[in-house]
Amino acid sequence: SGNVVCSSDDTDMTQIPKRIEDGFAEKFGFHSHVIARTAAELQAIIEHNPFQHQPAQEPKWQLVLFLATQPESTALEEIHKAYTGPEELSLLGRELYIYYSNGIGRSKLTLTLLEKKLKAAGTGRNWNTVLQLHKLSQR
Repeated sequence: SGNVVCSSDDTDMTQIPKRIEDGFAEKFGFHSHVIARTAAELQAIIEHNPFQHQPAQEPKWQLVLFLATQPESTALEEIHKAYTGPEELSLLGRELYIYYSNGIGRSKLTLTLLEKKLKAAGTGRNWNTVLQLHKLSQR
């Protein structure tokens, strides 16, 4: 699934993704980009979900795009200039919350477009996966 929950004594969160990437490259022979969040960060992501108090918005159509770096303050504006679909977007820190009102499979809002306009690599997880990852991180 591309999700891993792990623990580390290392407190420098900038080094953890690099160490995992290096280990992956050494073991499997190719590079894979890693984006990491702490259990506390996952908790904050859940608490700040802009769609959580909107019962008409189904969790299965909510997605969090976890970004490797903080996008520029104008990034959301750049997305809206390039794309005018029905999706609702909210950028909070290094997370882009997306609600796909017509379903994710039919959307023309692609990861390629988002990464280009955000100027940051990202990986998306649906809301149920975010909740499960948080639950696993609490063990």
